[in-house]
Amino acid sequence: MQIDFLENQAQQRTAYLNRILESGHLRKLIVAGPGTGKTFTFGAVFKKSGGDSNLALTFIRKLVEEMAIDLGEVVEVKTFHAYCKKLLHERNGRVELIPFCLLTGRQFVILHGFRKKSIRTPEKEIQTALRRMNELLEE
Repeated sequence: MQIDFLENQAQQRTAYLNRILESGHLRKLIVAGPGTGKTFTFGAVFKKSGGDSNLALTFIRKLVEEMAIDLGEVVEVKTFHAYCKKLLHERNGRVELIPFCLLTGRQFVILHGFRKKSIRTPEKEIQTALRRMNELLEE
């Protein structure tokens, strides 16, 4: 009985993975609990895409480390902050800015940047970024 259940579970997982891989949609949203194979699924999607410019973004630093181990050969894994910083360095050389970023559709928008002088982000800088974000979203 237990073996049948596990075999059925493996078959279902394979069926769902195939549906994701065969989907013609450019964007794929995978919602699942811990330990259910999300990273494995991301790896399969990125390998199928075949490109060398795959990017996985997360808010969680620890997840970056884990995903880089599992997916490092097929995708660049970064936090949103680290990716913003990388873009700034590539385009402007060594820049010490703290960016506020927004992802809208297919655009990655840097709302505001400033030189960080202390650990705490000044309220004025936060308000500037929020105001710009609201202006952008209202357009």
